Amino acid sequence: MPIARSTAFLILFGPAVVFLATTSLLAGSPWIALVLAIGAGLLNTTQVVLLAVAEQKWPANEAMRKPQRILDKIQENGPKVVGLTYLAAFLAWGLGTLTRGLTHAPELPRTEWLVPQVLAAFVVVDFGDYWMHRLQHRVAWLWRCHAIHHAVREFSLFGAAKIHWIDTPFVVLPGFFVLGACGMGAVAAAMTIIAWFALSTMLHVNAKLSLGWLDGVFQVPAVHHLHHEIGFDEAVSFGGIFCVFDRMFGTYRADGNFAEPVGIGPRYAASELAK
Repeated sequence: MPIARSTAFLILFGPAVVFLATTSLLAGSPWIALVLAIGAGLLNTTQVVLLAVAEQKWPANEAMRKPQRILDKIQENGPKVVGLTYLAAFLAWGLGTLTRGLTHAPELPRTEWLVPQVLAAFVVVDFGDYWMHRLQHRVAWLWRCHAIHHAVREFSLFGAAKIHWIDTPFVVLPGFFVLGACGMGAVAAAMTIIAWFALSTMLHVNAKLSLGWLDGVFQVPAVHHLHHEIGFDEAVSFGGIFCVFDRMFGTYRADGNFAEPVGIGPRYAASELAK
């Protein structure tokens, strides 16, 4: 039985919406740092649980998913993936903030209009993610790191979590530098990286989570599966959350159906990038 689009939307975006609404309301609190820390833990945990349940209840292709020990995977990837990505984002934001100080550019509101700021920031970060991800497929030493992720022969929430430690931190650097340079405050920047990272976990879920016509806007799993297909000559679907930049720059495909196996194909493995 196919999953209702409203249910798919709640699974993919519900936890992030609750997080953003709650933290924006408490942004002026002296305890906001604690609120963000607790919120990050709750958001990531809730997102992972919902996506894991979706894989079990509405699997897209059972052959591409292996049993995983969830706690082991979280322990293995948590510090490496989440921690380093948060750290990279804040270092880039801090450097951008220093740059803004040199130019005396105006600051954005620190405790007001936070949700609109974060939504706009998603676009900025995703633009940087798109081009950094393309570089990972074009520059030999970056590809050797990124290929660890593509070499995985299963497409699932935890199976695809096997990545090099620089992979995700690398793609957030330009976006958060720009956010700092544009005057975004620390609370809005923290809300952005926490929510953006949680949303990006949906990319590799082996579940039929279709949003209808919105599948052409967001990188739902069926769209991102195309990026991992073993037979590709040229990769597609580079976006982190959105398909907008794939559409703009000619790397969008809309025929994802979880039918093709995933991994590194012989043509790509034999290319100059692999040498």
